[in-house]
Amino acid sequence: MILDSKKSVVFFGGGTGLSRILKSANKAKKENQNFVSIVSTFDNGGSSGILRDLYDIPAIGDIRKVLSSCVSNQVHNLLEFRFDSESFTPHTIGNLILLSCIKQNISIQKAIDSYREIFQIKQLVYASSEIPSDLILESNESTISGEVNINNFLDENNKIIDIRLKKSDVPANKKALKSLSDSNMIIFSPGDFYTSLIASLLPNGYIEKISNLKNNSIWLTNCNLSQKALFDQVNFFRNKLKGFLPKKIIHDSGCNLDIKFSKEFPEVIFVNKDLQSSEAGKHDLLKSEAFFKSIL
Repeated sequence: MILDSKKSVVFFGGGTGLSRILKSANKAKKENQNFVSIVSTFDNGGSSGILRDLYDIPAIGDIRKVLSSCVSNQVHNLLEFRFDSESFTPHTIGNLILLSCIKQNISIQKAIDSYREIFQIKQLVYASSEIPSDLILESNESTISGEVNINNFLDENNKIIDIRLKKSDVPANKKALKSLSDSNMIIFSPGDFYTSLIASLLPNGYIEKISNLKNNSIWLTNCNLSQKALFDQVNFFRNKLKGFLPKKIIHDSGCNLDIKFSKEFPEVIFVNKDLQSSEAGKHDLLKSEAFFKSIL
């Protein structure tokens, strides 16, 4: 597939899943291609949650992870160093540097750009929104608030009705929205489906914009999903994005999907591909690099 070098490939997702596939994608990227990452900012756990409460800022942990995937191994290890002393637990050096950039620049996006300049990161990284908010999940059993509680609650047997932001007026990052207009491919990353991938799409503007684009679009689902979990996630994705589905969905849920997939989602090409690493649930860096070389 030949992409227009004047346009960008836009990635959506959260910290762990997106940052891992970006390492592979960056190695496969051609010299004249541009990557843009739009990263969820609604985590309320760990260092991100503490800093959110103290400074009333969006969550920065996932952004830091994505930025760390774009630097050398030596700098990556520095930024990802996590303190274990009582005074600084559980903060990473990268989070504290990013926080200092926010305090100097006020705007989280200006802070990200300053951080990129400090560490000479060429790739564009956008906060999905510059307004802090919590996630709300509605299931057949109850309503759950906050990413930590939602992740503890999620189970394949629970019917998820909806996930949304607690504040209804959270706007998408304007620069991130503009990047979609200037793109010719969208890649939806693996990771926590509801609290990372879907969360990154929730600010007002993204769903409407994506559903009206004619871009190539690919979703790399999580490794080792059962066919039931895959079906439920694809169905939820379609409902949440007002009927939109990526043109290709990459999965490893079995070569022969149930006939219900082709009947329910005839517009999607499901591609069975082994991208699993030796670490359970993680995409292999070399396999993913080979995959990105085939599509970029």
